[in-house]
Amino acid sequence: MTGTSRSDPTNLLFISVDSLRRDYSSLYGSDETTMPFLASQSDATVFDRAISPSIWTLQVHGSVFTGLYPPEHGVLNKGRALGDHPTLAEILSAKDYSAKSFGKNGWLESGDILRGFDHHRPDVSAHVSKQFEDAIDDLRDRDLSTLTKVLGDGFRAASEKIKRQLFRHTPVADASVDLLLEHLDNEDGPFCYFLHTNDVHYVYNPVAPYHTMFGDHSFVERYKNRSYQQQLVDGRGEIYTGQFEFDPTANEVMRDLYRGCIRQTDALLERLFTELQRRDVYENTVIVLFGDHGEHLCDGGHFGHQLSVADQLIRVPLLIWDPTNTLEAGHRSDVVQLNDLYPTLASIVDVEVPETRSVDVTNSTRETAYVYYSCPDSLVERIEATVDRCDLPPLKQYAAWENPDKKVVWYPDEERFAGPCAEDESMRELLRTHESSLVPIERRTDGEMSDSVEQNLRELGYL
Repeated sequence: MTGTSRSDPTNLLFISVDSLRRDYSSLYGSDETTMPFLASQSDATVFDRAISPSIWTLQVHGSVFTGLYPPEHGVLNKGRALGDHPTLAEILSAKDYSAKSFGKNGWLESGDILRGFDHHRPDVSAHVSKQFEDAIDDLRDRDLSTLTKVLGDGFRAASEKIKRQLFRHTPVADASVDLLLEHLDNEDGPFCYFLHTNDVHYVYNPVAPYHTMFGDHSFVERYKNRSYQQQLVDGRGEIYTGQFEFDPTANEVMRDLYRGCIRQTDALLERLFTELQRRDVYENTVIVLFGDHGEHLCDGGHFGHQLSVADQLIRVPLLIWDPTNTLEAGHRSDVVQLNDLYPTLASIVDVEVPETRSVDVTNSTRETAYVYYSCPDSLVERIEATVDRCDLPPLKQYAAWENPDKKVVWYPDEERFAGPCAEDESMRELLRTHESSLVPIERRTDGEMSDSVEQNLRELGYL
């Protein structure tokens, strides 16, 4: 990106990739080849030690948009809603920004954490129908002299569409991007957009050609693996209590499919960035890309993203493209948290936000990140049907993190510590002092969820 004048309104685009593990992305010098497009972007600020303030979508995004830690904003469970604290979208809306969000994840449509955004859920069936209509219109517009070639192209296109539908995890991300671009074409002023993609969330089932990009697994093998993954989702109670028998071979296939989902998302983002450039808004838009949390892929005896604050879950990718050049492009090695985006982005786009315990990384650094996880009641209710609650890991888990070897985990309900620095009293005190400094805002009830939101959360394995 080239620089843009700070006197001009600067657009803002948040992109959240659900369940994206840092160590499975190719942004950080690993052997993975999952994100070639993003890895090639030399004009981004890449944060090497980014930590999520929690480990699941509702709690994390509540922190991203408010700058508050989860115990402060209090949106920890179904039925809780954000209290009287302005979100970044609300503040920018008051500055005549067009604030809109796009995606389909029920947690983001609850808790009032998207307050200030005008939320748009894509109509997937209409999106798929339009794809076929566009293909038919394209055939009609062709020169009849090339009929033979057209027929061949048509068969190949139809075959590709069939494969895409057979192996698709969900067309929601594609539809969400198209919906975003449709709204963008009608903007005549600055915008603050939020795009949430769910294609890296279980069950991992990437579309063609990404379904075989990390292992030439047969259709039958992939089909069986989807069933295996569903067993993992349904059997989380047994997994958390050490009673589930994993299949090592199936685990490897699942990890390959997870990689394929990331590669699919990378291609989607390349398309989005290309369209932003074509519309001449890329050079005046701060783009923030982050994984909201990571994922256990049966490593360490765990699956999913609950009841653990392991590094696989709390370390996430974070990139910022800053056309104002307030942030220097390249890799940054200091510790940052996703909730630091609240004051940082406000500083970049030149608006004022309330003071929080988050850090504006344009002019400050932090040594320690803090994680506050509380298990959602809905998950506890689901797994209590299969296992004894007393056998579960601690339902509250807090952590202080400076690097993989300097980390302490606190189970406050048991007054017990774990992690590499479990016996380090200075790290223990650091975490206790930070937790005691948090001041909860007034909490509200969220009322009843809509049927469509509840159905979406059931599909994702939460209810």
